[in-house]
Amino acid sequence: MEQKQERKRKNRRAYLDDFHKDLSGQYFYDGPLYGYVENGKSRKRLLQELWGLCVLMIGAVIGVGFTPAPGVSSWAFVVLPYAVSLVGAVSVLWAMAQLATGKDPMREYVYEASVEKIPLRALLTAIAAGLSFVGEVVFVILYGAFGRGGYVALALVLMAVETAAALLIRRCLYYADWKIVRRRGEAASAEAASASGGGEETTEKQVETKEMSDLTETDEKSEESVRK
Repeated sequence: MEQKQERKRKNRRAYLDDFHKDLSGQYFYDGPLYGYVENGKSRKRLLQELWGLCVLMIGAVIGVGFTPAPGVSSWAFVVLPYAVSLVGAVSVLWAMAQLATGKDPMREYVYEASVEKIPLRALLTAIAAGLSFVGEVVFVILYGAFGRGGYVALALVLMAVETAAALLIRRCLYYADWKIVRRRGEAASAEAASASGGGEETTEKQVETKEMSDLTETDEKSEESVRK
Protein backbone atom coordinates (compact mmCIF):
# COMPACT_ATOMS: atom_id res chain seq x y z
CA MET A 1 0.00 0.00 0.00
CA GLU A 2 2.79 2.41 0.91
CA GLN A 3 4.63 1.55 -2.31
CA LYS A 4 1.53 2.38 -4.38
CA GLN A 5 1.15 5.73 -2.61
CA GLU A 6 4.83 6.45 -3.20
CA ARG A 7 4.43 5.71 -6.91
CA LYS A 8 1.44 8.06 -7.08
CA ARG A 9 3.47 10.83 -5.46
CA LYS A 10 6.30 10.28 -7.92
CA ASN A 11 3.91 10.33 -10.88
CA ARG A 12 2.36 13.59 -9.68
CA ARG A 13 5.80 15.17 -9.35
CA ALA A 14 7.27 13.63 -12.51
CA TYR A 15 6.99 16.96 -14.35
CA LEU A 16 9.56 18.42 -11.94
CA ASP A 17 12.19 16.30 -13.70
CA ASP A 18 11.74 18.57 -16.74
CA PHE A 19 13.11 21.59 -14.88
CA HIS A 20 16.88 22.13 -14.98
CA LYS A 21 19.34 24.84 -14.02
CA ASP A 22 21.12 26.91 -16.66
CA LEU A 23 24.63 28.36 -16.38
CA SER A 24 23.33 31.36 -14.44
CA GLY A 25 21.61 29.12 -11.87
CA GLN A 26 18.09 29.87 -13.11
CA TYR A 27 15.59 27.04 -13.67
CA PHE A 28 14.19 26.49 -17.17
CA TYR A 29 11.58 24.05 -18.51
CA ASP A 30 13.05 21.34 -20.72
CA GLY A 31 9.93 19.22 -21.29
CA PRO A 32 7.69 18.94 -24.35
CA LEU A 33 5.59 21.86 -25.54
CA TYR A 34 2.20 21.53 -27.26
CA GLY A 35 0.98 24.15 -29.70
CA TYR A 36 -2.64 24.71 -30.74
CA VAL A 37 -3.40 24.01 -34.41
CA GLU A 38 -5.89 26.46 -35.90
CA ASN A 39 -8.17 24.37 -38.11
CA GLY A 40 -10.62 27.11 -38.96
CA LYS A 41 -10.95 28.21 -35.32
CA SER A 42 -8.53 30.32 -33.30
CA ARG A 43 -7.48 29.37 -29.78
CA LYS A 44 -9.19 32.50 -28.46
CA ARG A 45 -12.46 31.51 -30.13
CA LEU A 46 -12.19 27.96 -28.76
CA LEU A 47 -11.68 29.24 -25.22
CA GLN A 48 -14.64 31.61 -25.55
CA GLU A 49 -16.90 28.74 -26.60
CA LEU A 50 -15.64 26.47 -23.83
CA TRP A 51 -16.06 29.14 -21.16
CA GLY A 52 -19.59 29.88 -22.35
CA LEU A 53 -20.52 26.20 -22.15
CA CYS A 54 -18.87 25.87 -18.73
CA VAL A 55 -20.89 28.79 -17.37
CA LEU A 56 -24.04 27.24 -18.81
CA MET A 57 -23.21 23.84 -17.29
CA ILE A 58 -22.34 25.20 -13.84
CA GLY A 59 -25.40 27.48 -13.82
CA ALA A 60 -27.65 24.56 -14.70
CA VAL A 61 -26.26 22.19 -12.06
CA ILE A 62 -26.50 24.87 -9.35
CA GLY A 63 -30.01 25.73 -10.47
CA VAL A 64 -31.11 22.11 -10.10
CA GLY A 65 -29.86 22.12 -6.52
CA PHE A 66 -32.01 25.12 -5.66
CA THR A 67 -35.13 23.82 -7.40
CA PRO A 68 -37.76 22.55 -4.89
CA ALA A 69 -38.81 19.73 -7.19
CA PRO A 70 -39.85 16.48 -5.48
CA GLY A 71 -37.16 13.85 -5.75
CA VAL A 72 -34.24 16.24 -6.25
CA SER A 73 -33.57 16.46 -2.54
CA SER A 74 -35.11 13.25 -1.28
CA TRP A 75 -34.77 10.32 -3.68
CA ALA A 76 -31.39 8.56 -3.83
CA PHE A 77 -31.74 7.75 -7.54
CA VAL A 78 -31.84 11.48 -8.23
CA VAL A 79 -29.60 12.82 -5.47
CA LEU A 80 -26.62 10.52 -6.05
CA PRO A 81 -26.28 11.13 -9.81
CA TYR A 82 -26.81 14.83 -9.19
CA ALA A 83 -23.97 14.87 -6.64
CA VAL A 84 -21.69 13.13 -9.15
CA SER A 85 -22.64 15.62 -11.86
CA LEU A 86 -21.89 18.52 -9.51
CA VAL A 87 -18.43 17.17 -8.70
CA GLY A 88 -17.82 16.46 -12.38
CA ALA A 89 -18.84 19.97 -13.41
CA VAL A 90 -16.50 21.53 -10.84
CA SER A 91 -13.62 19.31 -12.02
CA VAL A 92 -14.25 20.37 -15.63
CA LEU A 93 -14.24 24.01 -14.54
CA TRP A 94 -10.91 23.51 -12.72
CA ALA A 95 -9.32 21.88 -15.76
CA MET A 96 -10.68 24.70 -17.94
CA ALA A 97 -8.95 27.24 -15.71
CA GLN A 98 -5.66 25.41 -16.26
CA LEU A 99 -6.24 25.35 -20.01
CA ALA A 100 -7.07 29.05 -20.14
CA THR A 101 -4.10 30.15 -18.02
CA GLY A 102 -1.65 27.89 -19.87
CA LYS A 103 0.22 29.70 -22.61
CA ASP A 104 0.42 28.64 -26.24
CA PRO A 105 2.47 26.55 -26.69
CA MET A 106 1.68 24.94 -23.35
CA ARG A 107 3.83 22.72 -21.19
CA GLU A 108 3.20 19.00 -21.17
CA TYR A 109 1.91 18.78 -17.59
CA VAL A 110 -0.62 21.56 -18.30
CA TYR A 111 -1.69 19.78 -21.50
CA GLU A 112 -2.19 16.50 -19.65
CA ALA A 113 -4.14 18.17 -16.82
CA SER A 114 -6.49 20.06 -19.14
CA VAL A 115 -6.78 18.95 -22.77
CA GLU A 116 -6.49 15.25 -21.93
CA LYS A 117 -8.70 15.37 -18.81
CA ILE A 118 -11.63 17.60 -19.80
CA PRO A 119 -13.30 15.31 -22.40
CA LEU A 120 -13.58 12.35 -20.01
CA ARG A 121 -14.73 14.53 -17.10
CA ALA A 122 -17.31 16.23 -19.30
CA LEU A 123 -18.61 12.86 -20.48
CA LEU A 124 -18.96 11.58 -16.91
CA THR A 125 -20.75 14.81 -15.96
CA ALA A 126 -23.17 14.38 -18.87
CA ILE A 127 -23.88 10.74 -17.96
CA ALA A 128 -24.54 11.65 -14.31
CA ALA A 129 -26.82 14.54 -15.29
CA GLY A 130 -28.68 12.24 -17.67
CA LEU A 131 -29.19 9.70 -14.91
CA SER A 132 -30.56 12.46 -12.68
CA PHE A 133 -33.00 13.35 -15.45
CA VAL A 134 -34.15 9.73 -15.77
CA GLY A 135 -34.38 9.39 -11.97
CA GLU A 136 -36.60 12.46 -11.69
CA VAL A 137 -38.91 11.21 -14.44
CA VAL A 138 -39.19 7.81 -12.76
CA PHE A 139 -39.89 9.47 -9.40
CA VAL A 140 -42.75 11.53 -10.86
CA ILE A 141 -44.19 8.45 -12.59
CA LEU A 142 -44.10 6.40 -9.38
CA TYR A 143 -45.05 9.01 -6.78
CA GLY A 144 -46.43 12.00 -8.64
CA ALA A 145 -45.37 15.66 -8.70
CA PHE A 146 -47.03 16.58 -5.37
CA GLY A 147 -48.57 19.66 -6.95
CA ARG A 148 -45.18 21.01 -8.07
CA GLY A 149 -45.27 20.15 -11.73
CA GLY A 150 -43.72 23.50 -12.69
CA TYR A 151 -40.67 22.90 -10.53
CA VAL A 152 -40.37 19.38 -11.92
CA ALA A 153 -40.37 20.74 -15.45
CA LEU A 154 -37.78 23.37 -14.51
CA ALA A 155 -35.52 20.77 -12.91
CA LEU A 156 -35.77 18.52 -15.98
CA VAL A 157 -34.95 21.42 -18.31
CA LEU A 158 -31.88 22.35 -16.23
CA MET A 159 -30.70 18.73 -16.15
CA ALA A 160 -31.07 18.55 -19.92
CA VAL A 161 -29.13 21.81 -20.33
CA GLU A 162 -26.33 20.51 -18.11
CA THR A 163 -26.15 17.27 -20.10
CA ALA A 164 -26.07 19.08 -23.44
CA ALA A 165 -23.45 21.62 -22.28
CA ALA A 166 -21.15 18.88 -20.96
CA LEU A 167 -21.43 16.93 -24.23
CA LEU A 168 -20.70 20.06 -26.27
CA ILE A 169 -17.60 20.77 -24.14
CA ARG A 170 -16.38 17.26 -24.90
CA ARG A 171 -17.13 17.71 -28.59
CA CYS A 172 -15.26 21.05 -28.78
CA LEU A 173 -12.08 19.57 -27.37
CA TYR A 174 -12.49 16.30 -29.28
CA TYR A 175 -12.22 18.17 -32.60
CA ALA A 176 -9.55 20.62 -31.40
CA ASP A 177 -5.97 19.75 -32.30
CA TRP A 178 -2.64 20.26 -30.59
CA LYS A 179 0.77 19.12 -31.78
CA ILE A 180 4.21 18.84 -30.21
CA VAL A 181 6.31 21.85 -31.16
CA ARG A 182 9.29 20.98 -28.95
CA ARG A 183 10.35 17.60 -27.64
CA ARG A 184 11.92 16.76 -24.32
CA GLY A 185 15.60 17.71 -24.09
CA GLU A 186 15.67 20.17 -26.99
CA ALA A 187 15.86 23.21 -24.70
CA ALA A 188 18.83 21.71 -22.85
CA SER A 189 20.56 20.99 -26.17
CA ALA A 190 20.06 24.60 -27.23
CA GLU A 191 21.41 25.81 -23.89
CA ALA A 192 24.48 23.59 -24.23
CA ALA A 193 25.07 24.76 -27.80
CA SER A 194 24.75 28.37 -26.66
CA ALA A 195 27.24 27.80 -23.86
CA SER A 196 29.64 26.06 -26.25
CA GLY A 197 29.34 28.88 -28.76
CA GLY A 198 29.99 31.42 -26.03
CA GLY A 199 33.13 29.54 -24.98
CA GLU A 200 34.47 29.46 -28.54
CA GLU A 201 33.82 33.17 -28.92
CA THR A 202 35.72 33.87 -25.71
CA THR A 203 38.68 31.78 -26.92
CA GLU A 204 38.77 33.63 -30.26
CA LYS A 205 38.80 36.97 -28.44
CA GLN A 206 41.67 35.79 -26.23
CA VAL A 207 43.69 34.76 -29.31
CA GLU A 208 43.03 38.09 -31.01
CA THR A 209 44.11 39.97 -27.87
CA LYS A 210 47.32 37.94 -27.64
CA GLU A 211 48.13 38.56 -31.32
CA MET A 212 47.59 42.30 -30.90
CA SER A 213 49.82 42.29 -27.83
CA ASP A 214 52.59 40.46 -29.72
CA LEU A 215 52.39 42.90 -32.63
CA THR A 216 52.59 45.88 -30.28
CA GLU A 217 55.61 44.41 -28.52
CA THR A 218 57.34 43.76 -31.87
CA ASP A 219 56.72 47.35 -33.03
CA GLU A 220 58.16 48.73 -29.80
CA LYS A 221 61.34 46.64 -30.20
CA SER A 222 61.73 47.80 -33.83
CA GLU A 223 61.43 51.46 -32.85
CA GLU A 224 63.98 50.97 -30.06
CA SER A 225 66.53 49.36 -32.44
CA VAL A 226 66.11 52.21 -34.98
CA ARG A 227 66.80 54.79 -32.29
CA LYS A 228 70.03 52.98 -31.33
